[in-house]
Amino acid sequence: MMKGNEAIAEAAVRAGARFYAGYPITPSSEIMEYLSWRMEEVGGAFVQAESELAGINMVIGAAACGVRALTASSGPGISLKQEGISTLCDEGLSAVVITQVRYGNGLGTLFTSQCDYNRETRGGGQGDYRCIVLCPSSIQEYVDLILPAYELAEKYRIVVVMMGEGTLGQMMEPVTLPDFVETKRTPWALNGHYTYKKIGIFERASMKEAVELREKYKEQSGPVRRGVGMACFSYKTGVYPISLETASARLVLNQDGTVQLHLGATEIGQGGDTVFSQMAAQAIGIPTEDVHIVSFQDTDTAPFDTGAYASRQTYVTGKAIKKVGEEFREKLLAYAAELFPDASGLDIRERQVVDGAGEALISLADLAMNAFYSLEHSVHITAEDTNHCKENTFAFGCCFAEVEVDIPVGKVRVLRIVNVHDSGKLINPALAEAQVHGGMSMGIGYALTEEMKFDPKTGRLLNGNLLDYKMPTSMDHPELTALFVETDDPSGPFGNKALGEPPTIPVAPAIRNAVLQATGVAVNTLPLSPQKLVEEFTRGGLI
Repeated sequence: MMKGNEAIAEAAVRAGARFYAGYPITPSSEIMEYLSWRMEEVGGAFVQAESELAGINMVIGAAACGVRALTASSGPGISLKQEGISTLCDEGLSAVVITQVRYGNGLGTLFTSQCDYNRETRGGGQGDYRCIVLCPSSIQEYVDLILPAYELAEKYRIVVVMMGEGTLGQMMEPVTLPDFVETKRTPWALNGHYTYKKIGIFERASMKEAVELREKYKEQSGPVRRGVGMACFSYKTGVYPISLETASARLVLNQDGTVQLHLGATEIGQGGDTVFSQMAAQAIGIPTEDVHIVSFQDTDTAPFDTGAYASRQTYVTGKAIKKVGEEFREKLLAYAAELFPDASGLDIRERQVVDGAGEALISLADLAMNAFYSLEHSVHITAEDTNHCKENTFAFGCCFAEVEVDIPVGKVRVLRIVNVHDSGKLINPALAEAQVHGGMSMGIGYALTEEMKFDPKTGRLLNGNLLDYKMPTSMDHPELTALFVETDDPSGPFGNKALGEPPTIPVAPAIRNAVLQATGVAVNTLPLSPQKLVEEFTRGGLI
């Protein structure tokens, strides 16, 4: 015998649900209460959100990562979640939403009711979508439908609504629970895994495959055709000698032996703070976690930096970090030499100052305390310096795109993109891959959908919102592959060079060239919109 809500929650766990976010509401609250402890037991995550809106937005994040996500509520709570549900559907993300229907509006009571039928079956939020709705009539049927609900959600990349009612959640029945299932991440999900392989561009099997595909697609006819295109690029790292390139950095010793890193360079989502911390840690000889970077910059107090542009920060600011890190290290060792005048060959290893034989002399935490509170030589160890960058280098790479073109309707579907980069040494491979994935996403929009439209008479922007300015969604993204050729650039602070803008550059021309190979029609303006393609295909005699 199990209470309905508890049986439903356990069935969801056994179906592979590993994330729950929600807000309590009668008559569904027991689902949340049960999962608050059960998720931890199975290695999942549970969040009691501050509201229904926050809960469904957390589900969006989990679903984007390919996790089987769940939320539960009742009539008024589901109403609040509608915008998030419509976002999940429009973005092609899968999730299961449980609604235990109760009678009436937000002031309703626990009478048997199906008063939310129209909302669930017709789509309650904005957008062109319909959820799949399953309506079990018993606790056992509810339990049996949880796994099919997730399978349907992932198959069609949509939200599946499990619409029960208050009495089903509150009553008790004998129930047979299903076995646990092993779930696999969906291929389109963001998984955070880095698949870097050290390769040579023209030694990669994908290059051979691209040549073979071009031969395969060479002689095509019919309304739907495929093609492969390639584009190469180079990109300058920073703006020297055209304009000023300079950056400053400051390091400050904390009393616990950790350090503060203060820069004028800003974190804008590219992972800069992580890479800067790694650079400082490398230069000093301490773990990355001992570097506390100041992430919120104030130009009144921060060291000077010319900005985040031209893929310059890890190159130009990185030089400043390395320079000041080495100076800071020498100051630490100089102070240690005062404490141990007979020691030689001092070095910093594993948060310790060691002598030439590798024997630990003093921890950095103890050294810091001595430096702060010494009666003989009290000093706050800091370092600050500027790198005026007067050299430059270039990043290189190429991009392959495979597309399918529906000629009569002017529709281009990108099947695969492989983006290969020589960006010198990779400071953080996972962030590098994420940067390239983001660039590929922007390139797809640039190639196919994104266009600012103006009224020719008034100059007024006609599509100044994200409803009319068409950005690609997860539904428009194919398999994305980021590959790297690691070279040690001698001018880079750690052998690195540009990786900001480069991932965006070759994607659109590669897609354009793939359309050319598929159709024989060269379209030389972007985006490759359906209207433009139909006009060009008509002129080319394909339509």
